[in-house]
Amino acid sequence: MVNLFIIMFSVKNVIVHRCHPSQLEIFNFSPSEDTYFYSPNGLNEPLIPDKVIKQYDGTRKFVGSPLFNNAGIASFLCEIGKKGLYYLILPEGKIIDQLILSKSEIDLSLYFSGKSLLYSFYNPTEVERLFLDIRIADDERKIYQTIKKNPKDISFPSNEIDRIINSSNQKQIKEKNSSSNKSKEIKHLKAKNWSQVTIELVSDDSILVKAPDFKTKRFNYTDLGMRDDRRGDMPNQLWDMVERLAVNNGKISVDEISLRERSKIEKTIQRMRTHFKTLFGIEGMPINRYSKKHGYVTQFNIKDCRPTSYNQPFLE
Repeated sequence: MVNLFIIMFSVKNVIVHRCHPSQLEIFNFSPSEDTYFYSPNGLNEPLIPDKVIKQYDGTRKFVGSPLFNNAGIASFLCEIGKKGLYYLILPEGKIIDQLILSKSEIDLSLYFSGKSLLYSFYNPTEVERLFLDIRIADDERKIYQTIKKNPKDISFPSNEIDRIINSSNQKQIKEKNSSSNKSKEIKHLKAKNWSQVTIELVSDDSILVKAPDFKTKRFNYTDLGMRDDRRGDMPNQLWDMVERLAVNNGKISVDEISLRERSKIEKTIQRMRTHFKTLFGIEGMPINRYSKKHGYVTQFNIKDCRPTSYNQPFLE
């Protein structure tokens, strides 16, 4: 029988993803107690017994596709919830090579499961959704065997966690500098006015920019300065407005604007006008003033060109 010990923080929701070669096993349940018990290193199979899931009215299901692609990369949103606990159990012989979290306050711990490493993420913040950008690689340094052989020695797991976080911080700095340089390319537009600019939304995080004598280029929301640093790798309200305008072919009609959101939309539009004029280097109004007849209408062309078969990440 495996001994249990108490995590010294309150847990409201538990999500577990166990990665198999060709599919993903998902557990999701919410303990009724304020404090939740879980197994230490040397977890027995199954990780979450069916009787525990049933006790907390949880779910256990399989998704018919792996979490990581052929390059070992996965980017997804996890609805971890406040005081949520997320377990990621990697395929046998794999480790996290790089990790980017949307919140630096997330508590990351490292354990070993039956045959593979288990990464534990605890959310002490008020943010409901956790964005993870992960790349895995072969366990060439035998991290799993080292931790399993010395489960009471916490120094090695701690060093490994530091390695992951530090390498990810360096990657984020490099990407931020790269995005800053890329955003400057937009100012190479030779458009004389906004009507010569076409923006195509091609995915949930990127657009194509077209203009006369300008090589069509792809930019994501980070390149465009529309990343919310308070939320890690999540877009801000300006990007949300880009999506909304694209879906409606550059218009927000009067019928779509309620009295409650009128002020919020106006402030976002004002910010967007200023941001676009600085970003594109084009004078004039990129978005017309509000009209009782037409609402808001862009001077540039914008449309939603995402494939009709485009799927949202399957994780809720």
